[in-house]
Amino acid sequence: MGVIHLDNVEDRIVDTIKLRADMNGRSFEDEVLAVLRDATAAGKSPAERAAEADRIRSMTKGYDPETDSVAVIREMRDRGR
Repeated sequence: MGVIHLDNVEDRIVDTIKLRADMNGRSFEDEVLAVLRDATAAGKSPAERAAEADRIRSMTKGYDPETDSVAVIREMRDRGR
């Protein structure tokens, strides 16, 4: 496992993590690890995150990012009839 050493972390960040650690019944180190896991998609590998992104992207096949949202809403509404 890797080691991370950080300098110049703002006091308010350290205090917030200490408070979170107390509230969650964890050590400061365990709370920092939890924050990092949350920030990296719950510890998923890059391949797992890419697969999830592909799955989500497949739900919008046929729609261009420039598609007018009003047209999409109308189409979805009309399908429900």
